[in-house]
Amino acid sequence: MNLKSLSKAKVYKKPLIFIGGFLFDLISLGQIDDRFNLIVIASYNFLLQLRFFPVFERISFYQKYKDEIFHFILGAQLSLFSIFFFKSSSLPNSFILIGFLFSALMLNETRFLKVKPLFLKYFLSSLCFLCFFQILFPVIFGVTNTWVFLGVLVAFLVIDQFFHYLQRKRGVKDYRLVGPVLGSIFIILYFFRAIPPIPLVLVKGGMYRNVLKIDGEYQLEYHQKWWQIFRDSENPFYYKEGDKVFFYGQVYSPANFQENLKLYWERKEQTGWVIKDTIPISIQGGRKEGYRFFVYKKNITLGLWRVKVLTNNDLEIGRRQFLIKPREFQDLNIRQIQF
Repeated sequence: MNLKSLSKAKVYKKPLIFIGGFLFDLISLGQIDDRFNLIVIASYNFLLQLRFFPVFERISFYQKYKDEIFHFILGAQLSLFSIFFFKSSSLPNSFILIGFLFSALMLNETRFLKVKPLFLKYFLSSLCFLCFFQILFPVIFGVTNTWVFLGVLVAFLVIDQFFHYLQRKRGVKDYRLVGPVLGSIFIILYFFRAIPPIPLVLVKGGMYRNVLKIDGEYQLEYHQKWWQIFRDSENPFYYKEGDKVFFYGQVYSPANFQENLKLYWERKEQTGWVIKDTIPISIQGGRKEGYRFFVYKKNITLGLWRVKVLTNNDLEIGRRQFLIKPREFQDLNIRQIQF
């Protein structure tokens, strides 16, 4: 291998390690309400705020490695938050926030943040603090709604301004507007339904010909063509008059969680997506694989459809798109799976 090849390898080494670590966390990270996860994130946030307490400046180890500690903790937190928001989001709706978090995560990996504005460090550490509250409060109160969101903002701003008051007392330059600016950004994102409904996650969703509950298990039936060996639901759905189209889903939520959801059956028409049916459901948390439910629709028309799963305040948990085609054959190759 020549020097040119080695230099190219070094260029790609850090991004590849970064992407690999992110994907590993995405696969291996536990549930959002896992006590260990919450304790780790709380500890990270505490360590990020050490700069507000002068007593820690006297610790030689902290003084020597405070920049390394800051970047390690910031990167770990942003990675966790990006993954949790990604899991709990319908990507088209939450692209802005997830993209914002992911950009902050990548910025932390660059040399720019290590040598440039202190303001950015305040901004990113405050962002971690706000995201932690955004996760913690729904888990504690067992619901996600506007009041919980407002409680998150109030608690964040009160604590944030207290820390900046400590900075001012020390005569150190602080950035007291960082908190209000971040709060305003999150209010705008919430208004446009761009904040994922953490801690709810659509674990599974798909279309089926029949759903039966047998001995506490759900048996799902679907038609499978010979080449669709890796599919466990029916899409496209081959329909003829009299058929029922079932949607089966699993929504994960913490043990003390209770939430009223709604399902939109929408059809793509010339004017865009049009709601054809709205079905309310109530879920309870505690099941590791998610709360199981199903609904069905009869007399469906041909074309492109989707089912959207939303909270009562219209935050989207997930969606499944499917195509309804005419069934011109009699024999169905029925497959069964259980959940």
